[in-house]
Amino acid sequence: MSAKKGKKRGGAVADPPKAHVSKEGRVLHCDLTDTEKADARVKVLDLLGQRETIEADKKAAVAEYTSKLKNVDKEVARLRKAVAGGEERLVDCERTMDFERAKVTVVRLDTGEKVENRDMHPSEKQLPLDHAAPGDGEEADPSESLPTPGPKEKEEGDGE
Repeated sequence: MSAKKGKKRGGAVADPPKAHVSKEGRVLHCDLTDTEKADARVKVLDLLGQRETIEADKKAAVAEYTSKLKNVDKEVARLRKAVAGGEERLVDCERTMDFERAKVTVVRLDTGEKVENRDMHPSEKQLPLDHAAPGDGEEADPSESLPTPGPKEKEEGDGE
């Protein structure tokens, strides 16, 4: 069976096709109707609203995570100090105001360690209004708790 090109079975020669038609889809510009344009505007406004919400959520999330990171960093720094030898804590202390010597002493109540011993500031040198000793239950005579003035020293500038 040796058929030559262009021949049909029976010996007749077929003509080449003059056209071939097939369907395909393409994306092409189309003018929209007024209704389609209105629908598109509504969708655009809705999407812009969604975008603003997402941006606000993003900003809040970033702020929240930034805050969390700062807290973790603070705790890491605190613990590094503890590992290095200790940490700062609130400790109950007792402050003694010695008006006779014009000294202030602060002692830790947990260890008895003296943490401060200094001269009184001028504002601290005044006696408190309540002169009674703690636990008295009675009001003290103000003249009893006032320091006794010592001999007056010669002031500079006096010609004596």
